[in-house]
Amino acid sequence: MSYWKHFDVNVNELKDYFKTHKSVKEFQAHSSKVHSVGWSCDGKRLASCSFDKSVATFTLDKDRLNKEYTYKGHSGSVDQLCWHKSNPDLLSTASGDKTVKVWDVRHQKCSNTILTKGENINITWSPDGHTIAVGIKRT
Repeated sequence: MSYWKHFDVNVNELKDYFKTHKSVKEFQAHSSKVHSVGWSCDGKRLASCSFDKSVATFTLDKDRLNKEYTYKGHSGSVDQLCWHKSNPDLLSTASGDKTVKVWDVRHQKCSNTILTKGENINITWSPDGHTIAVGIKRT
């Protein structure tokens, strides 16, 4: 996983930026490919999820990312993650193991596991934070 500092959101400039700039910091947080990354709503944490069945969180302190914790509990690839829209301590993950997990990052544990009818590919919280939507691959 890598991250870059960029302050302009112009897409064309961002494409050029990625071609010419090296990452600020690279992390070896997973043993396999990273599927998704996302910032918490307060911008203090970054999370990543991977084919290796794990989720990692990092804290941001004065422009430095520090690895916080590695969450394990899925039995399949973790394909996407999504932070709660207003609670920076809640992180949800979608996995190929047919489960969705909600993690309480403050207490570093899974607070809820939801069984689904297929492999979970996408996940998002509703704007009011009361509902989770999941894209499922049915076989």
